[in-house]
Parts: sequence; structure tokens; C-alpha cells
Amino acid sequence: MEISLLIRSLIAGFLIALPTGPIGFFVGERAISQGIRAGIGAALGSFIGDIIYTIVILFGPSHFSNVLLGHNRILQLVGGTLLLVVGIDALFNTSKVKKHTTLVQDMGTMFTAFFMTITNPIPLVTFSAIFGAAGFVGLSMHGTIFVLMGFVIGALVWWVLFMLLLSYFRKRAGSGGMQVVRKVAGVIFTIGGVLILMHVAW
Repeated sequence: MEISLLIRSLIAGFLIALPTGPIGFFVGERAISQGIRAGIGAALGSFIGDIIYTIVILFGPSHFSNVLLGHNRILQLVGGTLLLVVGIDALFNTSKVKKHTTLVQDMGTMFTAFFMTITNPIPLVTFSAIFGAAGFVGLSMHGTIFVLMGFVIGALVWWVLFMLLLSYFRKRAGSGGMQVVRKVAGVIFTIGGVLILMHVAW
């Protein structure tokens, strides 16, 4: 039973961690334009945000998730503003592509990715639906810990593979290709931020 839970939660963690949407572009853009260490910082921020949402769903009372969803507009306002700022910075940043970043810069990247993840209420809804469908909710404490372990391992496996892929691409893209990636990501972030803020305003 425990092994089955571990395997199923490992697969779920791997699939859920697939970096779709703005956060995926953010991790990729940072890894390519600022170096793999910056990409790891962004991936770590997203990973921590996903783990927090997972813990809330698995261990927290159900009304806690409802409270977060009840503040959906506030979360979207913060997340949209952050996305817009990141997009404008990527678009108008004329500095050269960095070969290395400082620890402070990497920490800033990590916190940016974390807040981009945690202010997006979609993962909370998605995780709840997937965990409920997979039978991960309402288990014993022992079973829930196995699910959390599997989720963490699965997500880590994906992020390691993704960083290896980005490292390979960065070595072959050249500075011109890296600048293109930065600008494309900036356009995506800016449009995404504007759309989110317009949705909140309406």
C-alpha cells in the first residue's frame, strides 16, 4: 500500500512540477540569461511554493484552502503586479547576459519565483483536484507522509532534468539567442501581468 502511494505520488509530483505558464518561462529565462545557478534559484522558489500548497492540502484543515481561495483577488493582484514588474525589467534591461550571478541576486530570484508561485491560486485548485482524484486526501498520517515524500521526489526529479536541459540549451544559444529568450519572456510576462490585473479590475 505504502509503495503504491509512493509511486503514484512520485508520478503526480513529477507531472505537477512541469513548468507551464509564467513560472516556467521565468525559470527558463533566468537559467538562460543569468546562468544555471540563477535558474536553480528560480526553480527552488517555485518548488518551495508548490510544497507549501501541497502541505496545506494534505495536512491543513479544508477551510484553510477555502480561506486562501476566498482571497483570490488579492493573490491575483499581487501576482499580476509582480509578473508585470518582472516583464518590464526583462524587456528594458539592456545589460549583457550574465555568466555568473551573486548569491544575493540568486536569493532575489528565488524569492521572486516563490511569490509568483504562492500568489497564483490555480495550483491550489489543481493540486486539490489531482490529490482528490488520486485518493491522496483523507489518508492516515503514515500514508500522507508517504504521499508528501513521493511528491517531493517526483518534483525534484523533474527540476533536475529541466536544469540539465536548460544548461545544454544555454551552452549552444550564444549571447544573441539568450537576449532573444529574455525579450520573448519579457513580452509574455508583461502581457500576462496586464491580463491578470485587468481581470482583477473587472
